[in-house]
Amino acid sequence: MKFRILILVMAMGLTVFTFSAQVAEAPVKVLIVTGSADLPYHIWQETTASIRAILEANGHFDITVLENPKALNTDSLKGFDVVVLNYNGPRWPRESEEALETFIRNGGGFFAFHHASYGTFFGHEFRENRWQQGSTGSGWEAFPVIIGASWLPENIGHARRCVFEVDWVVATHPASSGLPKSFKANDELYHKLDLSPDVLVLASALSPADLGGTGKREPMVWVNQFGRGRVYYTVLGHDTLAWEQPGMDSLLTRGVEWAAGNSD
Repeated sequence: MKFRILILVMAMGLTVFTFSAQVAEAPVKVLIVTGSADLPYHIWQETTASIRAILEANGHFDITVLENPKALNTDSLKGFDVVVLNYNGPRWPRESEEALETFIRNGGGFFAFHHASYGTFFGHEFRENRWQQGSTGSGWEAFPVIIGASWLPENIGHARRCVFEVDWVVATHPASSGLPKSFKANDELYHKLDLSPDVLVLASALSPADLGGTGKREPMVWVNQFGRGRVYYTVLGHDTLAWEQPGMDSLLTRGVEWAAGNSD
């Protein structure tokens, strides 16, 4: 009898261990929302492929791509841990915008980058071959709050594309801990963004004055909180070449992992 009880206890323990291991190894469910960009400057099809390839190579992510953001709603977001935004285009239906707001506010993760720094979500309009401020109330009010940043149209710009050093300035954050102190980017170094005082800048880079930059250190990566949701933002990621640089794979995978709530 005692032997049978021992075997049962051992079997139960093995079942619990196996179940725990399966839970621990469950993939992060990622929804990449894309489908539009400010052509010819950014090509969403190419960057989506790059992002997907990096996440798939990691082996810990289950990726779905949505190319029609108008189809985004509460039901379509169910089951996902994090949304990766690769988009610059027309405003979405209010239902779609509210669905994403609610998703993040209730604890969903959000990762956005580069060309999500400006455009219609901020109330900008492209006129006379440049971005200008649109009419009052034309923007998505919550979006700059979500990402913790905005960009005045007169400040939109960057140094001429070049190779530059990106320094992790906070080495203790889960999304950056254990990474090399810096990595080289081949990208557009955005400058003069206005960040919310609540964000935490994780990485920065020196904007070269001789290439049209500010001569100052500019934020490259930061994190924010929106309700219970974690938000990870980077101004990097202009194109496939930018995403192929060593260091960008860790930036993406660690950022998505953290936003999904899978790291402390």
